[in-house]
Amino acid sequence: MLRYTVQRLLLGGLPLLFLIATITFLLMRATPGGPWDGGRPLPAATIENLDRRAGLQAPLPAQYGRFLLGLIQGDLGASLTRPGQSVAGLVRARAGASALLAGLALAIAVPAGLALGAAAARRPGGRLDRLSLLLGVLGSAIPAFVLAIGAILLFSLWLDLLPPGGWGRPQHLILPTLVLAILPGAILTRLTRTVVADALSAGYVRTAAAKGLSPRLVLVRHVLPNVAPAPLMLLGVLVADLAAGAFLVEYVFGIPGLGRLFVDAVFQRDYGVIMGVALFFAALVIVTTLAADLLHAALDPRVRRRLTEPQPSSSRPSC
Repeated sequence: MLRYTVQRLLLGGLPLLFLIATITFLLMRATPGGPWDGGRPLPAATIENLDRRAGLQAPLPAQYGRFLLGLIQGDLGASLTRPGQSVAGLVRARAGASALLAGLALAIAVPAGLALGAAAARRPGGRLDRLSLLLGVLGSAIPAFVLAIGAILLFSLWLDLLPPGGWGRPQHLILPTLVLAILPGAILTRLTRTVVADALSAGYVRTAAAKGLSPRLVLVRHVLPNVAPAPLMLLGVLVADLAAGAFLVEYVFGIPGLGRLFVDAVFQRDYGVIMGVALFFAALVIVTTLAADLLHAALDPRVRRRLTEPQPSSSRPSC
């Protein structure tokens, strides 16, 4: 298993990070404007001096090589629009709020999605099944920032139950957590409903029911342990969806997290911060996807044998 983990990180994770860093770098440089365009217009001589001090006048290959060298050394550079602050320091300072929000969203989405999907699969075509399909489609189709604005209008402006934004009190967590939990909850509901419905028609389930076990006991003892690896495989996808939703949800609710930091950096053309946050989320998705694969292998002996046993050689025998 250790060999498989190292191979995944070296042959899959690092090349993917390199590709993401390259694409992000090129897209930033292709975007019109620069980090000194916001606010009061500056003289051309001042902008030229700032570009020279930041190394932005060097050729693109030299800028990219300098960034890669710093990345290998663990140095993401300094922020262009926040003097005296390093990119790594900004990411560390903002990661706590994003981690808390994403953790709470997953804590709501995972059990709710599994429970609703399993309950809907027990009675196909019933009211709960139709409701789960409707919620799954709506939750997957409506963008997170639209849900955020709708939640603010309903619960803050019309009903006056919760604050429309801010940070620092437990009430500030309720709306953004619920908004971020909708998409992963909808995905898990649809997947769980499908795999549980397929498992309920399997022979071992009919045998367990013929022995006199109640439907709920059959579901808990025989069905759920066999379908559990399928939702686990979505762990990396769910983290990616949470990261994408957090970019605008944090901005709408005024949460000082990585998503808001990224959006602010895009508006300000702060190249170093954009690269740092993009690589952080990319590394997070890679690690969580690998963790999901390892959990799948721990739950399924067939997968574990396939990962740990040496593969047969494909070389042909010599004549």
